[in-house]
Amino acid sequence: LMASLEAVELKTTRHDLNSSPKKSTDEIYRPLIDRIKENISSGRRFFSLEFFPPHTPEGLINLLNRVDIFANSQPLFVDVTWVMRSDPASEKVTSSSSLADCVLNFCLLDTMLHITSVQYNEKTVLSNLERVKKIGIRNILALRGDINDDANVTATDFQYACQLVQFIRSHYGDYFTICVAGLYL
Repeated sequence: LMASLEAVELKTTRHDLNSSPKKSTDEIYRPLIDRIKENISSGRRFFSLEFFPPHTPEGLINLLNRVDIFANSQPLFVDVTWVMRSDPASEKVTSSSSLADCVLNFCLLDTMLHITSVQYNEKTVLSNLERVKKIGIRNILALRGDINDDANVTATDFQYACQLVQFIRSHYGDYFTICVAGLYL
């Protein structure tokens, strides 16, 4: 990922791409839900930004430069969509998880990553979640996901987003703040 990013000019001023973000060892993670509740109870306005992964490495650089500019407006978090065409959990530079990694660790913005489940079995979802955890993502938007006409979803372990939420909780407790966008059953 870093080699691909360094191949194109990135104008970020947050910190050097070859280093990890400088976070204090005293820093304690505050769950997104707590920060949302705090803003609501104090009457403070807040907002988030949502982005989908670009098609090319150059598009990623362009997007990250824009995200870096948007960071000045202090969004509460940035939401990254789960895009199947980009092999979302892979380390490809244009994948959803790679974009989330860059937004979190190089633009230094709290990040929420969409994760869909309808096309995956438990083993794959667990692998995806481990990658997300390794990146440092603490916020998940758990979605069922769309079923494409050509998709083979007969092997899925998750028909509904609520099953994904239960699965995440059973394996990770409250490590992740889990958001949903759902429809009644």
